[in-house]
Amino acid sequence: IGTAGDLADYFRIGIREARPRLAELVEEGRLLAAEVDGWSDPAFLHPGAVRPRSVSARALLSPFDPVVWFRPRAERLFGFRYRIEIYVPEPKRVYGYYVLPFLLGDQLVGRVDLKADRANSRLLARGVFAEEGVDMDFVAFELSIELDRLAGFLGLTDVVVPSRGNLAGALLSARRCAPPPPRPCRAAVGPAPPPSPPGVRPNRELLFAQARAPRAPPPHRAAGPEAPRAAPHSGRPAVAYTQLPPH
Repeated sequence: IGTAGDLADYFRIGIREARPRLAELVEEGRLLAAEVDGWSDPAFLHPGAVRPRSVSARALLSPFDPVVWFRPRAERLFGFRYRIEIYVPEPKRVYGYYVLPFLLGDQLVGRVDLKADRANSRLLARGVFAEEGVDMDFVAFELSIELDRLAGFLGLTDVVVPSRGNLAGALLSARRCAPPPPRPCRAAVGPAPPPSPPGVRPNRELLFAQARAPRAPPPHRAAGPEAPRAAPHSGRPAVAYTQLPPH
């Protein structure tokens, strides 16, 4: 869903060119006119859009990811104000040099200032910040897993967390395998652990091991006609990892 301005920006065309095209699509039934509470401009919805019961997602987003690329839309959808501070003088930066938003479920819950220290094979989380009102321990637990995943993607062997940011304390505790939050991870990479009996604390090492475990390979299929492939779009926002700056 998006306004005329959102769609014009996404397709990199001017708003004057976009408006008559959108009117044509609505007339043809290829778009639906919609209203969103709190939005001042009318919106447009794809007729095939389905509202999921829940969203299981966990990713550090590139600054150029479609979820956050058009800043006004990100603010309207998530209440998340995001600016790239690469060209801001260091004393005036709010969050850091190269900051990635953290998507968890259907919310943007935090941001991390990251640097790849390739000489020492380390991923440096130079600043970690949670949005107001989030469950700090839960977010820290999930972010810890995602930092490990990103480090592996970049070929780095270690993750270093300093003390900068309002999420730093919770993240440091998570990195020391402090007990995770009581509710299960909504986007664990791997099977969820079975619920603990009443009065029994979950095994924190087991939780971390299961969350970080690689997915099992698909079962072997006998030779025969190939089943039709599912549509490539999974309903999850497109996520683009970027090469972190080495300096």
